[in-house]
Amino acid sequence: MRSNKNYFGLLKPQAEESFSGWLSRGVRSKNSEPFARVISLLKESGVEDADQKLTAPLLRKISGILGVTQNHLDQAFFDYGSWLKSPPELREYMCELCLLEDFSSHRRPTVRRVWAHWWFNVCPVHGSLVSATDSTVASVSLFNFLHNYMGPTPNPSPRSRQALFTVRQHKALGSKTYKKLRVMAYFFQQWYIGSLSKKYVRIPGAESIVPLVDFELVMSDLLAIIGKKRSYPYHQESYIARLLDINGECSLSVRLSPSAGREACLCFDISEHPPNVRMAMFALLGLFIGLPSCTRQWLRGEDYWIQDNNLERLWWGMHSELGQNLGFLEWLQDRSRNWNVAIRNNLSHLLEDWWKKNH
Repeated sequence: MRSNKNYFGLLKPQAEESFSGWLSRGVRSKNSEPFARVISLLKESGVEDADQKLTAPLLRKISGILGVTQNHLDQAFFDYGSWLKSPPELREYMCELCLLEDFSSHRRPTVRRVWAHWWFNVCPVHGSLVSATDSTVASVSLFNFLHNYMGPTPNPSPRSRQALFTVRQHKALGSKTYKKLRVMAYFFQQWYIGSLSKKYVRIPGAESIVPLVDFELVMSDLLAIIGKKRSYPYHQESYIARLLDINGECSLSVRLSPSAGREACLCFDISEHPPNVRMAMFALLGLFIGLPSCTRQWLRGEDYWIQDNNLERLWWGMHSELGQNLGFLEWLQDRSRNWNVAIRNNLSHLLEDWWKKNH
């Protein structure tokens, strides 16, 4: 909870709360007038997304209306950047347990700003995946959640809420591989959030420092291959589908002939995949870019794909799908011409054909 002196007379922002979520709660508080004025100002200024980076003149006006310094607004509503940020109408993925805690604490459920990004899939508080709630409004999302799991109960008892919490936690456990990927995805999130605050990246395993925007370009290219779809029914299931034990057609399948070309199967839109697939994608991304925490987590255990401890071979299997090479590596090699030289040099092993080099 923020200090009262910084938000005198106003509803205080919650930790990680989005600016739009705070405004939504504020207009339903006792002192609603300043919040209503800010919402009207944003509408008059043509701002469709209150959680975007606002211009300095507009921020000054908002600061004046609320009586809160710009510095405190910046601190309360940290900007997580625009990389893989979803448009407002698609921000229906939330942590149901966070919403339930809001409700249990007699607070109006609110949206966390980090939920707006496709790279965020694991709640750091509860360890569970975000879920599609069929609404971008937190209170409606909570209602949908309660209705789906408990039926049309208008006011669930504390015992019912605790039972619901236990059910969700049990469901979130998953298989050994699922838990491993979930932890790795969490480590990636924490690393990326830390990089956002610095605006640069120290390349994992190297001394080079590069602008964050340069590293985001590389990660987007790698994600296109990691999240690619198989051409159903011509090719065997994708590697992520095998890891998550997904059978049949899913977001990782596309009904296209192999003649459609390799780019038709690449993942250029992360939102095509549900949270469990996105979780696996970013877990593997952390592994391939060399995050030590992801690598250590991956190498734990005695799973068959870890035995030879060869991440280059694992990457070859990812881009070639165990020999069915559709030119994904050639595509990445071509894309790498636009990479920062320091990043390209450090990740050069991802641009080599492991099979040709070792056979």
